[in-house]
Amino acid sequence: MSVTADELVIHLVNVPNFWKGRVNTRLALGGVISGLVVVIGAAVREAVTGGGQLMLEVLIALFIVGMLVLYGYLRFWNASVFMREGEVGVTNWLGMTRSVPANSVDHFRRTAEVWTGESKPRGVLFIVTKDPKRSLHFGGGDRLEPGGLERIAQRIGVPIEGSWTDLPTWNPSSGDSSTRRTN
Repeated sequence: MSVTADELVIHLVNVPNFWKGRVNTRLALGGVISGLVVVIGAAVREAVTGGGQLMLEVLIALFIVGMLVLYGYLRFWNASVFMREGEVGVTNWLGMTRSVPANSVDHFRRTAEVWTGESKPRGVLFIVTKDPKRSLHFGGGDRLEPGGLERIAQRIGVPIEGSWTDLPTWNPSSGDSSTRRTN
């Protein structure tokens, strides 16, 4: 957690066994097998035709794997929730930020979503504004540094609602307060 007089930045923390039991094993195995079939098919085509492109295809495969690994590292190091210069916002894996004025924040909403290919829900943080169309979404909110969200909420004087296990029964853009769960 980075703290200065006017700035508070909360980063993701490494959670042991985060992926264990979370990723759909059949889907992941299917992706690995499909990748192997493509690489083996390229090698067979190279052996049969002798076109001389096997090295290029292997380099492309390595580039794709490298990009996936790079995404993982950038997500871990760049994704954050922050309060700075009267703004509250989120930073994505590329370091791009979206923010709203701190005085427009109504509350923080913890909830969960089951992402494609995953079997367990993942914590999601909504920064809900008084104009629900400007609300912000941060995937992986349950992996933020402990106590950081509470410090931001305390600084701007807003409540934190919900829990990281609440499956989505509430939509921030609906603006309908009757659909909000207040656990």
